[in-house]
Amino acid sequence: MRVGGVGLRAEVQGLIVRLTSSGVSIQSDDPREAQTKVLWDKGLGRELGYDSFEAYLATIPDIPEDLRASSERFPELVLVDARPGLVKTCKLLGVSYSGDDRTFANFDPKKAKVEKVYWIRAQDGRKNSGKIVSVCRQQFTEDELGLTVIEGLALFAQNPKGLRNRAMDLPGSVGRGGRGYTTCPCLSWFHRRPELFWSCGEDDDPRYGSASRRV
Repeated sequence: MRVGGVGLRAEVQGLIVRLTSSGVSIQSDDPREAQTKVLWDKGLGRELGYDSFEAYLATIPDIPEDLRASSERFPELVLVDARPGLVKTCKLLGVSYSGDDRTFANFDPKKAKVEKVYWIRAQDGRKNSGKIVSVCRQQFTEDELGLTVIEGLALFAQNPKGLRNRAMDLPGSVGRGGRGYTTCPCLSWFHRRPELFWSCGEDDDPRYGSASRRV
């Protein structure tokens, strides 16, 4: 501002509004409210044009009854909001990504979610540590699908510490035009910041594992 620029006033004010709308933090037994607040604090609601947490919350569907019960196979209940798109979501979550919104496609388009906002039951890939992606895709049960890129980011948003010093293969997505290959996106945090990148999918490193959700 001293040299005639606009400074950071608008950005700082926006941050203050996000963090203080409905309180800086929510101590709630309602996962719908608590998880929505996490995404609100990251800026997803503002990106979509909502001026308050309550307005953003009103767009979030109720949790389906069949997903409310805890699950040993899929322990993570996760809110997915795909509306901002891949590039914007990565930026808001602080994830390094060099592609665009069309870099990836669904590995199995027939089973792809058509909703833009939905809930899933997921596991973060640790149960598949050291297994290559092609094997995991073959071994998924009938009620199981690999996480897509946006679903992996949603899981990371709610539990970023769970990715420290490890990586999630996301076999529900594949490079557009490369559905016949074993390659898939991978979300990792081995260094100073999380990164979404292109993986060969054939690495049996025990730090890697395919994440999945219940159908």
